[in-house]
Formats: sequence, C-alpha cells, structure tokens
Amino acid sequence: MIDNLTLNPGLGLSDHLLSFNLLTYTETHNKTCDVRRYNFLKGNYNRINDNLHKLDLTPLEVSPTIEETWNTFEDYLKKQISDNVSTYKLGNQSRRKPYINREDQDKIRKKSRLWTKCLHCKTTSNFDTYKKARNEATKALRLSKYSYEQDIASKIKTNPKLFWKYVRSKTKTAPTMFSVKSTEGIITQDPLEVANIMNNYFASVFTKDDPSKPLPQLPSRTYLSPLENVPITEQIVEQAALKINSNKSPGPDNIHPNLIVKTIKERN
Repeated sequence: MIDNLTLNPGLGLSDHLLSFNLLTYTETHNKTCDVRRYNFLKGNYNRINDNLHKLDLTPLEVSPTIEETWNTFEDYLKKQISDNVSTYKLGNQSRRKPYINREDQDKIRKKSRLWTKCLHCKTTSNFDTYKKARNEATKALRLSKYSYEQDIASKIKTNPKLFWKYVRSKTKTAPTMFSVKSTEGIITQDPLEVANIMNNYFASVFTKDDPSKPLPQLPSRTYLSPLENVPITEQIVEQAALKINSNKSPGPDNIHPNLIVKTIKERN
C-alpha cells in the first residue's frame, strides 16, 4: 500500500524526512449492472434429464461433421438450461455476513427494537431487557460463525473455493493492477495492453536454448500391437463424468460441471 517512497533532507531537529503515497481501496458497486448468470445449484434437472431422453438422435447421426453434430446438440442443451435453470443478477450483492441465518437476523432486529425503546424510555427494566437480547444475539452470532468456519474447514479438501472466498472477504485491500510503463516509455492502464506488456517482459527473461546444439535423442520404444481401436462405452463415459468436480467453473463449452453431474445422478 506504499508507493513512491522518497528520502528527503532533514527538517528541524529531525535528521531525515520520508514522503510517500498511501494507496487505499474502496468497494465499488455498479447499481446499473444487468448481467445475469445461471444458478446451477437450483436447476430442474429432472425435467432436463427427461427432455434429453426425448431428443431424437437421428438428425445427429446423419450430420456430415462432428462439429455440426456437436453444435446441434449444444444448442438443444442450452435451450434446456435457459428453460429449467434459474438466474440471478450480478451487482448489488448483499453485505450480510455469510454465516448469519434467519434466526440470527430476528435476534438482531429484536435487539435493535429494544435499544430504540430503551433510548426513548430510559428505565432499568428496559435496559435489562435490551441487555438480555443483546447477549442472546451476540451468542447466536458467535455460534453461527464458529459453525460456518468449521464447515469450511471440513470441506477445504473437496471445495477449497469456499475457504479462499472467505479469506478474501476478510481482507481490507483488493489486488489492483495500476498503470504499467512499456519499453517505449508509454504508460497505459488498458487491461489488454497491460497483459501484453507483462507477457513480453516474462518472455524476455526466459532462458532460450541454443539452436546450434543438437536435439536430445529419444530412446526407442517397442510395442506389442498398435493402438487402433479405443473402446468408448456409455459406462466408461458415465464413470468419468461422475468424477468431475461440480464446484469448478465451466470450460470453453460453457457447460457447467454441476449440470453434467446432476443429470447423470438424476437418471440413475
């Protein structure tokens, strides 16, 4: 958080004087954000599975290329996603603590009401009632936070994203890329130009092999028979798909792993 640290001549009785820039961060919330994402945790996978079973595969089998076959199936699958998976709106995220449940909220509201009542009528009875509600709310929040952290710790091997998300929520600063100067002396803040400058720098410090040196000789290998036929059965594909981590992000095909896992489990 410190930048442009400079040592200046002494001032008065001080033998040195330091000047620097303090970098601070603020949270930004885009209130006009209309971007929506699919919530694959709340999809109607029974209906998706039924519709997939009703799909006529005849047009897919006569497609001239594999790419065309995949594009046709992908369009059908995306339609099922849009019809059966709910969406949520990005932006304006709630600042409520993740471990606070409905019961905790009720106790917090009760504490606030009693405190307002205590301010309007400062009696010993009202203050004792407020103090009791305050202690109950504090105890409930501490217990909920402890249980939430214990649950994250128990899932750290299977779902480490929950742990790092909780860690980021506790940090007071956010990683931000500021302006970068290119080799030509041009300062830019454009994300694409910054990425290219950083990539060119890291590529320049790599060790380059001498092209005059001969390439290493690979040892010869022997095999009993060439691999000509690779059996791919429905059971093999299903076993491989069930090993997918449903907490990961989708790949280039934009098909969420949770969709693949849930449709297979619903079928079984």
